[in-house]
Amino acid sequence: MMNKEDPRYIWVSVDENIDADGSYDNPFSSISRAVELAQPGQTVILKQGKYIGDLTVQSGGTMDKPLRIMAEDGADVRIAESCWYFYDVTDIICSGIEFLNSPGMSIAVMGKCERNRFEFLKFINCSIAKESAGTLFFGGSGHSCNIVESCCFEHTPDIIEKSGKTGVSAGIMIANGDLANGEANRNHIISKNRISGYDYGILLGSSDSAGGECGHRVVYNTIERCGIEGIMVRCGDTLVKGNIVRNCANQSISIAIGAGSFVEDNRIVDCGNGISINGKGHTVANNCIVRCDKNAVRILSNKIKDLESASNAVVEQNTIVLGENAKGTGIVIEPGTTCIVRKNLFHGKGRPYCFDENRTDVTAVGTSRASGHFIMENFVSGLEEDIDGCNKGNVSFVSEPFDNYTNESGWGAQGWVLSPEAFDPEKKDSVEYDNGALANSHPTEEEIAVDKDFAERMMFME
Repeated sequence: MMNKEDPRYIWVSVDENIDADGSYDNPFSSISRAVELAQPGQTVILKQGKYIGDLTVQSGGTMDKPLRIMAEDGADVRIAESCWYFYDVTDIICSGIEFLNSPGMSIAVMGKCERNRFEFLKFINCSIAKESAGTLFFGGSGHSCNIVESCCFEHTPDIIEKSGKTGVSAGIMIANGDLANGEANRNHIISKNRISGYDYGILLGSSDSAGGECGHRVVYNTIERCGIEGIMVRCGDTLVKGNIVRNCANQSISIAIGAGSFVEDNRIVDCGNGISINGKGHTVANNCIVRCDKNAVRILSNKIKDLESASNAVVEQNTIVLGENAKGTGIVIEPGTTCIVRKNLFHGKGRPYCFDENRTDVTAVGTSRASGHFIMENFVSGLEEDIDGCNKGNVSFVSEPFDNYTNESGWGAQGWVLSPEAFDPEKKDSVEYDNGALANSHPTEEEIAVDKDFAERMMFME
């Protein structure tokens, strides 16, 4: 319960008030005025109502005294057809506010902004104009340690159809920054958000040039109905973990550039494509990918100038459920790439993997040491034919009709990704996958021997 007399609170209302002093009984009628007067450790509180007008914020808080901008407890606060700009600010917490019908950006974080947090915000039908825009956009260079958590980004189908929208929209977008001069945007956390109906759900990086090591974390988000990409990464050293991606017509998760990113513990259902990777040293592990129309995982060759073909990619312990109509391929490995594919579980009537998606067979061609592709110790459930690098048999799932692919086979992914229920990161007893092995498990002698051979082949591929 808020103490209305607390001197650290500065109040704002939509009602005009010529005698305003920022108290609860005499609130400011301008958000800009309240923010200008706010000092580190103070909180600007918006009373219920619809506010219209852009806002520029150029001063913030400190690590021990953050500046807060928030809605009053229980109040319905809407910012309509407007954009809030944050320039070179640190330690601001923005929470509990709804942004509605912003034609372009709703929040633009520019300059060298650090340690800011955007939480429990709603963005409804924003970024639907003719120009391309990111609803929550981090531009400029030198950003670090900003957080977007527990926010909702939604495009409703009826509004999009009526809007005449021609630009490309992104829910959350983070620019690369100035990589050449060491001012990359780094270490952002995008967590527990829900994004629906955009062209791009989350877009990290803004160019096709070589991406630096940015250290972003995209974790435990739910992304639905995105037309182009659910999550696209154009920078290196990024973690994409624990996300649910559903009903995205084209691509679910793409690592388009950079090195050393991890895509793990994600659940992808009923999308056009699953996970695709360019670049060096990426790991795709412990994901559950269900009924992709085209392919579940794609190891990409260099098709765009200055992009690096996928090399030293590791695709392991994923559960890939293929369609019952033999539509789609589990893993497509393009020419000019190198990868290791092991310990995956394939289920259904499509092709487990192929080196050329125009071929109708899956033979040993390309699985040898000389080819740079190492495929072994996988398992195929539901197919009678022999597949190189795969054992075969039948796996019993908890409830395939309800998309619960939990099983006791020991193959493929483990943990929450196999069931329809989302993972709760707050539960300490949850079983998680950790760099190729289940937490708290111990390898057998046979697994140690396989891992030794695996390491030797990785050295050869380099």
